[in-house]
This record gives sequence, C-alpha cells and structure tokens, in this order.
Amino acid sequence: MPSIYCRLYALLAGESRDSVVRTPQRKPNRLWILANLQHRSRPGGVSGAETLPNRCFFNVCRSLLTLQGFASGSYAYGLVWTPRFIEGFTLSLDAYSIRIRKGISVVKPEFILNQCLEGDTSQCDKVKRGLGGDLWVGSDVERSGHIESLLDNLAIEEVQGYDLTVRYDLDVGDWGRLSFSDILSITTTWDQQELLGAPKVDCAGKWGATCGSPTPDTRNNLRVTWLTPWRVRPSLMWRYISGVEDLNSTRIDLGARHYFDLAAIWDYTESISLRVGINNLFDEAPPIAGGAAGPSINGNGNTFPGMYDALGRYGFIGLSVEFS
Repeated sequence: MPSIYCRLYALLAGESRDSVVRTPQRKPNRLWILANLQHRSRPGGVSGAETLPNRCFFNVCRSLLTLQGFASGSYAYGLVWTPRFIEGFTLSLDAYSIRIRKGISVVKPEFILNQCLEGDTSQCDKVKRGLGGDLWVGSDVERSGHIESLLDNLAIEEVQGYDLTVRYDLDVGDWGRLSFSDILSITTTWDQQELLGAPKVDCAGKWGATCGSPTPDTRNNLRVTWLTPWRVRPSLMWRYISGVEDLNSTRIDLGARHYFDLAAIWDYTESISLRVGINNLFDEAPPIAGGAAGPSINGNGNTFPGMYDALGRYGFIGLSVEFS
C-alpha cells in the first residue's frame, strides 16, 4: 500500500557544533561486527623525530595482484528465557566469537611509518621521499613524498563478546501498559594484527593508531514506552557509550556519554500518525578527538559523528499517511 512520510529536523537552543553530517548509529552486535571485519576484511631514511602533521599526509593506495582470499570462522550460542512466574518478561543472551585470517584491507600509512621506525625494512620500502626530502608535501606522485598504502592480507582479526536483550511489559490497568526494552552489548576482545610479525593489539575500548575508529567495550540502549488507551505512545530512551582510550601519541581519551531521547507518537486514525521528539535532550556535547579523527577512520569535525551525537540537541516532527 502506498504511503506518504515527511520529517522535519531542527536544532534547538544550545551550544553550536561543527558542521558535520550525522549518520545513523549502529548497534555493535555480532552480525554488524562480522560484516565490518569482512569489509576491512627507523632505517630506510625515516628518522625517529619525524611525525605525521595532524595525521594528514599524501598516500597512494593500490591493489596487489598477490592477494589471497580470507578465511573466517565464527560461533555463537544463544539463550532465551521466558519465566512463567513473571508475565510479559523475556531475556535473551548471545555469546559470539569471530576470527578472520588474511582479511583484505588497506594497511594504514601510520602503521607503515611506525613499523619502518622500528626497523622493518620491508615497510620502509613503501615510504617514498619527495625531491625536497619531504613525506607529505604536494600531490604529484612522481615529485612529492608519499607512503604507499597497499591492499594486503591482514594477519588476524578476532572479536568476542555478548549481547543481552531484556523486554518486560507491565499492565497498569486503565492507564494502559508500560513496555521496557533494554539492549546491552559487551565487547570483551577485539584483537587486530595488521601483518604477520607485527604486534597484536586489543582494540576493545580503544581508538587511534592500529585500531582506527573508536570501539567502545560497552554500549546500552534502554527504552521505556507508555502505551496509553488514548492512541498516544510517549517514550523515553537512555543511550550509553563507554569511554575509549586513545592509542595515539596525543592521548586524547574519549569519555563515556549518556544520551536521553524523548519522543511520542499520536495515531490520529489507523492511517494517519504524527511523530514528535527531541533527541539528546540535555544537549550532551560529543567528545573532541582533535585532528586525529580524520575521514580515513570515519571522523569528521574533530569527532566521530557516526558514534556520537555531533549535532547536539535537536527536535523532529514527522507525519505518516497511508492509503489503502
């Protein structure tokens, strides 16, 4: 059946933010992790004093004809509990483990430079100085310095964790019903090894360097919805993202964030409904990561808009009309 849907967003009073594009937040469950992993699936003329200015430099990305297919193995165990003595209560617990060998991805330029500084001559061959001895000035491949970032087979990526989902419906008589829904995701292990012989890094609860974008080890979404007998459904949601440690030399750790969203749906008729709400009700500012939060690791505007509410508090209104 055809339908018409429109939505209006507006920033509410509060501190202004950098101009960034807000992207949908994703629940870090095992299916998202597997898809993400499969998709990502001092000699040599570099002195120890050299660093990458603002993590920005000229790099060349190419494909290698010697790439091999990756191999992966995973398992998951699930438990669903619906006790008879608690009406309307359901609990589900999933434990998962994902391991990928020789996953295909571009080796990070910073990793190449650091490995060269530590004496890996094979990585130093990828560091090309310009005519003036630079590593990042200009855009001419033949004349300017650059680092060759080649698609390669990563050594190992391994992720382990738990997903806990709880739902409870409570009857409140003539006032309708209260619905409680909580989704908790815990990442216990996120090991990544760029190449054979390179150190293995546990990226759970960390960001930067080999780990790239933030990987919080704990995330939680709790929603309470009041199903009233008057065709109105108000809801309050609490979103939690745990703190993340910075592995870069800048050591800009990202603190934990608590977001609260308020929304309501009014079903005027069976085919017409109105939605209104305010996300990030208390205008919680995103953590500032600095220049290291670049586009190559999904950063924008000195933060990570795909992870945090970069726009601050904002309101929305939407109207849905269905035609039978």
